[in-house]
Amino acid sequence: MEYEKLELIETILSNDLPDEFFALYEHKHTTSTMKVKFEALSEKSTRYSSEVEYTEFKGLIVKIMVKLFPWIFKKQVKKWMNQFKDYCESN
Repeated sequence: MEYEKLELIETILSNDLPDEFFALYEHKHTTSTMKVKFEALSEKSTRYSSEVEYTEFKGLIVKIMVKLFPWIFKKQVKKWMNQFKDYCESN
């Protein structure tokens, strides 16, 4: 599977691994925070959950997309979660 390049600045605000972490993400079009939690379900199974809050949108097109198509942002977060899942399961 081929992935497109995404450039952003990640600032870890809180690191309590292996249980959870909280980070700030700054991209040319958006600023957001994400809280990620890992919950052991069994010896070989872990629940991964995340809460994403977009705090700033930059640029007219992005602001219009947020108003007209807010589901696009949820879909993108789900895509990243699935990519992380695939990565973990392949290693």
